[in-house]
Amino acid sequence: GTPPEPDHANPLFRASRTVANTNESIAAYIVLVLFCIFNGADATYTAYLSWAFVVGRTAYALCYYSNQSTMRSVSFGLSLLVMLGLLVVGLSFMSHSGALLVLLMDWKAVIVDD
Repeated sequence: GTPPEPDHANPLFRASRTVANTNESIAAYIVLVLFCIFNGADATYTAYLSWAFVVGRTAYALCYYSNQSTMRSVSFGLSLLVMLGLLVVGLSFMSHSGALLVLLMDWKAVIVDD
């Protein structure tokens, strides 16, 4: 079908923008969670931050659907802060495990072997 006309009064437009924005941010979220996992970050911190991301994105969607722009921006900011938190947690455990370095070295060895 055709995309809806860009009009924030149109619920269909708001719903399509919500889905599009979530699709854009979910990739960064997945990369950051995998970064935490591969670096051996604390599972509790990673889980709490992951749930906070889900709550933030759910609040964002509900606010976008109901056309509450200020609260939508607040919940979007919350999800961005959570992703920053995931980056900090992953980086803080990187020096402890060295998993990223090992992963990169193994990847380089595979490329050199080919």
